[in-house]
Amino acid sequence: MDVDISPQLISLFENSKDPWGVKLFYHDKSFHYYSNQSNLDMLNLPITFDIEGKTDIEIPHPTSEFAYHFQNHDFEILKRQINITSIDIYPYGKEATLQPYACEKFPLYDSSKCCIGVVYHARKFEPYSLRNILNLDVSCSYTCQAWLNDGGCNPEDIFTEREMEIIFLTIHALSAKEAARVLNISHRTVENRLRIIYQKVGINSSSQLAEFCRQTKLHCNIPPGLLKMGSYLHLQ
Repeated sequence: MDVDISPQLISLFENSKDPWGVKLFYHDKSFHYYSNQSNLDMLNLPITFDIEGKTDIEIPHPTSEFAYHFQNHDFEILKRQINITSIDIYPYGKEATLQPYACEKFPLYDSSKCCIGVVYHARKFEPYSLRNILNLDVSCSYTCQAWLNDGGCNPEDIFTEREMEIIFLTIHALSAKEAARVLNISHRTVENRLRIIYQKVGINSSSQLAEFCRQTKLHCNIPPGLLKMGSYLHLQ
């Protein structure tokens, strides 16, 4: 299908560091029409890869196993003429690291105002924009600078995988019982692990833990064990 996309729009895509792409509807499927380099990099595809005319299931990337998600999202846009956002958790980049991206999709219209496809834009999902920001005690005077000055090592080197999961859930304001349900362990185990975590860095409250994570950038990491591959749709 021949589609006239404005040079200004293509220039925006080409100069953006974020992944952008265009898909077109044909009969009962949507096909890729355009992808910028950032999108190819996200999917770990070579610059020579020709994405035009391919369906989601034909893309050589783990996302192809979930092609039905993307097709459903596209046709939801066609049906309802709305923007949608999904959180897509897949192995992205050259390292194939399981990580979440927020993917926004918008209807694409032709000159007759008929919806002929979708424009999509992906960006890395920032976990610290969640409840812990709202619940952080701004009066907390704790600083981890002394801990760092005393030779404190990289936080990721002193916590176990399970402790990292408990830290993430705690700074997002989950109680010990709520975190226990997520991790399928007892709440007493969570409470005991929290005491160990506090002892390791010399703190004694969840608000100090949140501040510690902010100052050491630990809040930017989502533990891989909490990620489940798939696409989770949010209708706007």
